[in-house]
Amino acid sequence: MIRTVNIKELPPKSAGFRVLVMRKWPRGIPREAVDLWAKDLGPSPELLKDLKKNKISLAGFYGRYRAETSEPGRREAVFDLQRRVLAGVTLVLCCDTDDDKAAARTVLKEILETS
Repeated sequence: MIRTVNIKELPPKSAGFRVLVMRKWPRGIPREAVDLWAKDLGPSPELLKDLKKNKISLAGFYGRYRAETSEPGRREAVFDLQRRVLAGVTLVLCCDTDDDKAAARTVLKEILETS
């Protein structure tokens, strides 16, 4: 099972294996709040900048983020999370984006569920 949440609404450890998917650590969040910081699975700064400045659509964000997670190094991080899911671990993917549709956690959940 895979859940997605905003880092500000992070559930307790008993809810599952909490994975932060951001390149930069969010302000005000203690390091022990998550079980794994998968910074390589956070969107690139360029991708986030294009999304925030409305240079790309939501579909463009999804496509570019999917391409980024296919890059060497990042793909191994995706495989690691997939292995956890196959082993029965509940993943809680989190980032600090308020809009769930424009969040890397949402796209990553789709990637993990369809790959």
